Amino acid sequence: MIDKYIGKGDLITLMILSFSSSCNNFILFLLLSFLLSLIHGLVLLFLIKKKHFTIPLAGYLTATYSLMIALDIFSPDFDFYIDDCILVIFS
Repeated sequence: MIDKYIGKGDLITLMILSFSSSCNNFILFLLLSFLLSLIHGLVLLFLIKKKHFTIPLAGYLTATYSLMIALDIFSPDFDFYIDDCILVIFS
């Protein structure tokens, strides 16, 4: 079942990245990663008209994580381990 729907590499990447931030930041990170992969999958479905394709979830997880690292570098107020900036955005 794991190799059919989600790859082992995807699960390993999720487990490793789960220790990289606080719970709320990790949930936001997952939502953004899954949204990017869903948009990519829909674009492939409608533009290429391919019925069976795989979505490189681990690639999207690492790309989104890279964006969050860039946000951390260029925004001194953002911290992966503190939820204050995320709570301010959504309140």
